[in-house]
Amino acid sequence: MALRLPRVWRQAGYEVDLLCLDGEILGSSRFVDHVIQEATAEDLFQRLIGILRVNDARWQAVVVVDEQLVRKLIASGDRAVLENWQPGALDYEVGSFFLSKFGLEMVSKNPAMQIPPSRVCRTAEEIASFGESVGWPVILKPANGSGGTGVVRYDSVIELETKLPLPELPVLAQKFIFGKEGVVEMFCSAGRPLAWLASHSTRRMGGAFSYSTARMFLPKPELCPLVEQVARFTNFEGFCGFDWIRDENTGIHWMIEFHPRASAGLRFADRCGVDFSAAIVAAMTPGTAEFSPRVQMSGTSVAAHSFPWDLFRCLRDWDWRGLAMWLPGRNVHHDVFWDDSPLFKSWGRARFRELFRMK
Repeated sequence: MALRLPRVWRQAGYEVDLLCLDGEILGSSRFVDHVIQEATAEDLFQRLIGILRVNDARWQAVVVVDEQLVRKLIASGDRAVLENWQPGALDYEVGSFFLSKFGLEMVSKNPAMQIPPSRVCRTAEEIASFGESVGWPVILKPANGSGGTGVVRYDSVIELETKLPLPELPVLAQKFIFGKEGVVEMFCSAGRPLAWLASHSTRRMGGAFSYSTARMFLPKPELCPLVEQVARFTNFEGFCGFDWIRDENTGIHWMIEFHPRASAGLRFADRCGVDFSAAIVAAMTPGTAEFSPRVQMSGTSVAAHSFPWDLFRCLRDWDWRGLAMWLPGRNVHHDVFWDDSPLFKSWGRARFRELFRMK
């Protein structure tokens, strides 16, 4: 998720320090100025708590890219940390929303947010009751799953009773909306979206709920009210994103998940003409209210295939047509790190070691 963030901050005119675990490949990036390493995840967490609690003047902004670490920081309840880093999380409803998907239950009742009916269910009977009350089908999601892991859909109470085993409980049950799904990557400050881009999936690694390996980025001005709604409600500072779905019957756009960290589509922002670096500069200097949000221009679309996941998927599935999209001249964008060769080499070495260990 973070491989392109140092470049974005460097383009905004800032030096980049990286706080990470020993051996993190991002430390080799030519866009990283200094690397601060910790031996364990707990040491890293405590170092980060210390930096945020005192609002360490050595750093003008702190970006946390690991979602579980974001949630652990918020769950700490440390008021000084939240005031200096994510003041929106001081609100109980917003803080719960950041902590896990289960926070969607509370926020779905908020008329200021466009979220499908949602309920945390702890038994099969509660799932059945929810399905009957909102109408089938329903989709079940684990609290902290990612990439579609553990997501299941049930179309009726009979299917719920016969399609075993049930996912591990408790789960978040959501009214299933029929329509096209997509993602928004955004940068927010002071309750405003300063830059954002939208896309929908064209290839997935596995089933219908698995993560995307290829996307189509395109202008979606109709999403603007939802984007502004999310930024205003969360008061999030920095990079975040959310999953949306457009109801094929009503045309309504619903937010179905929120991610309190930068997401992978950010790497294609340059191809889409969306300048996140300009948004950073605006957030860090006075006059943000006068800044015009950066969005993809009308009349443009960008077909993007994620390296290496789409390439691996094509080879795994013997998808020769998909593999042909990686050939030159196909008008498809691939974000290979040619402009950051030290990072690319480190990634390659790590990948080969991983493959060797698998064998």
